[in-house]
Amino acid sequence: METTPTVMKVIPKKVAPVIDVETGIKLKKKVAAYARVSTDMEDQKNSFKAQLEEYESRISKNPDWEFVELYSDEGISGTSTKHREGFLRMVDDAIAGKIDLILVKSISRFARNTVDCLSIIREFRKHDVEVWFDKEAISTNNRKIDMMLTVYASFAQGESESISENVKWGIRKRMAKGQRKMHTSTTLGYVTDPDGKVVIDESEVEIVEEIFNLYIFGYSMNDICKTMEERGFKTGKGNAQWKLADVLRILNNEKYIGDFVMQKTVVKDVLDHKAYKNDGIEEMYILQNHHEAIIDRGLFDLVKSIKQRKFKEKEPSNVVNLLNGLVFCEDCLRPLTLVYAHPNSPYKRAVLTCKSTSKSSLNYRICSISNTIDYTLAVKALMDVFARFNSINDKAIALVGEAYKFAMTEIAKRIQSLKKSNEDNQIKLSQLIQAQIKENDVEKYRFRYGQLNKLINTNNDEINSLENEAYSMMKACSFQEQINKYKSNADYLTYDLVKDFIKTIIRTTDNELLFVLCDEPIILNTDLISEIKEKEPIYSSEVSDSKRVLKYKVIRLEKK
Repeated sequence: METTPTVMKVIPKKVAPVIDVETGIKLKKKVAAYARVSTDMEDQKNSFKAQLEEYESRISKNPDWEFVELYSDEGISGTSTKHREGFLRMVDDAIAGKIDLILVKSISRFARNTVDCLSIIREFRKHDVEVWFDKEAISTNNRKIDMMLTVYASFAQGESESISENVKWGIRKRMAKGQRKMHTSTTLGYVTDPDGKVVIDESEVEIVEEIFNLYIFGYSMNDICKTMEERGFKTGKGNAQWKLADVLRILNNEKYIGDFVMQKTVVKDVLDHKAYKNDGIEEMYILQNHHEAIIDRGLFDLVKSIKQRKFKEKEPSNVVNLLNGLVFCEDCLRPLTLVYAHPNSPYKRAVLTCKSTSKSSLNYRICSISNTIDYTLAVKALMDVFARFNSINDKAIALVGEAYKFAMTEIAKRIQSLKKSNEDNQIKLSQLIQAQIKENDVEKYRFRYGQLNKLINTNNDEINSLENEAYSMMKACSFQEQINKYKSNADYLTYDLVKDFIKTIIRTTDNELLFVLCDEPIILNTDLISEIKEKEPIYSSEVSDSKRVLKYKVIRLEKK
């Protein structure tokens, strides 16, 4: 049998047509150009304009090219493509088939980030888009040049990093000399006058002072936000809605005591431009008394101390659940927590239960009571008990209004004086240490060293005591403010008022609530619950809605 000879057949690679089949007209290559400058300086602007004119002339003179567009970014860094709108639009158009060839002055104008450069070029290759770099005289169509691109792009990236470091060095030098400009565009209370000097904006001073005063008077961050909105005050960015961060930013801003802190944040990586809090990463420069203060330095430090104490105590702030940590189960003695039954259905409702603890938890205990307590009805019962039996009319506060503010101001002044004394004594201690080293005589300065050290410790003790006193006063003032609001509006009931008045609430085995009133704290146990249940209630009632009824009683325990 005769064998058929093997034949090699070559299928030619696909070549873009040069003639339009329908019209017979020669097809032109769709050509665009890209230009970028990274600063707004005059010489850069001229370079930018020159690039645009050169590419426009070059493309229009080539009969085989069809002009698409001159894409550009002015005053934008090339270390990342994220904020280069012109560049990103060009990439989208190229991938969409609107561009065949892109002309660029150099790799560094295209991208200083090696990863960005290579990834975009490889994406272009998938869509038959060519990029030509004038300075390097290379085209992305030649696959052998990937290594060259890596080297060139790496050099460009390294150049960018070098430029960045040089710029940072110059900025730090100006900071060290106090020549850095303080921006006031979003800083409430300050503006920059025509001479470049930072001055107080009298129209906004009231906002800053009010925020510090409200905080000193015990207002929560949420309450301050609401007050600012009610009074029609706007944030530094001009927003009518206040957020917790807006208030915190003002309370933490040293500009309000006349100081200017430079380099609060640093950029670790020139490529991602992400700013990090300067927590010892680089030097920080503080220019004290840089401008006129709005807030007294002592008051500012006292606010800082109160914030730290609030954080340490970790008190529930603006607690949604008014019964948080107050209701305990008679059977298992566990607290009832707020959960939502049928959360993803129209029947969703808030309930209190002791069975939210996982069975695998060490705190899990078996409980024979299967029912839950409707949270809304429990709050109704709570408000009824509070309205009937609270003794807030008998409560009083020694310092209110202006007297309280004066007392806090005096404490702040005393603390500031003690801190200044400690600073002076620390300098004297350092001088003594230097003298000891120089003269090689420890005994000569031992007594004086001990005196200064003792004085510093004594001052620190007094500072701590004054800060504790101020914090206690603030809490008392805050509590009095809550009382005043409750007196004017019985629906205004806060967690602080509830936990001060009602010591505990027992969910009984028949699923009723037993409110326990006492002047002393209560630690529940089985014996105490039995004792409480044997007492005659001073009040009994019930609350209901269209579907449920909740019965409750009130027991008063006397001091032992």
